[in-house]
Amino acid sequence: MSATTEAPPATRREPQHRPGDRRTSRFSPGRLGLYAALLFFAIIYLYPFLIQLVTSVKTNADATDNPLGLVPDPFNFAAFDRLSSTDFPLWFVNSTWVAVSVTLGRVFFDSLAGYALARIKFKGRSAVFTAIIAVMAVPGIVLLIPKFLVLNQIGMYDSPSALVVPLLA
Repeated sequence: MSATTEAPPATRREPQHRPGDRRTSRFSPGRLGLYAALLFFAIIYLYPFLIQLVTSVKTNADATDNPLGLVPDPFNFAAFDRLSSTDFPLWFVNSTWVAVSVTLGRVFFDSLAGYALARIKFKGRSAVFTAIIAVMAVPGIVLLIPKFLVLNQIGMYDSPSALVVPLLA
């Protein structure tokens, strides 16, 4: 004896929420407090940049009278006119060349030194590592005058390489 039964019609079930399940609000008080704190610190972080931008369109008198004011009175673009009459593009290219040269050189030489100290076993390895750490512990300002004297003696003073070579050593 066989009986055929029909399947009940498919119905869409709505998700059931149990009494313990709570949907969290997108803007709970804790999250709003977090956003308020983040906004506060973002404003504190960005405020000096905003002051710098606003000061660039102030007159000299307004910049000295009200250095932290956000509204220049009156707007003055004379600083940009003076900037266009200087060698700013040359200064920018020189600064970029020095920064890129020093960065690439330091990455290259420091990678070589790091690999040698980490992977190659040689006599005096710990002494070399100690010497490197000791030199890093000396503040750069202490060596400013000796570096200047050495660069002056070897004739590298007043050249772009005088900025790059000491930072690679």
